Amino acid sequence: MGAYVSLSEYNGKEGMILLSELSRRRIRSVNKLIRVGRSEC
Repeated sequence: MGAYVSLSEYNGKEGMILLSELSRRRIRSVNKLIRVGRSEC
């Protein structure tokens, strides 16, 4: 399980980030960590 992302610095290439790479702690809800449409610089 994980999150699919679009990497703007690589011309929109898509990739998947596994839950274990998002946090070292137990994740109950991925939606609390990441949000659809949010852009990070």
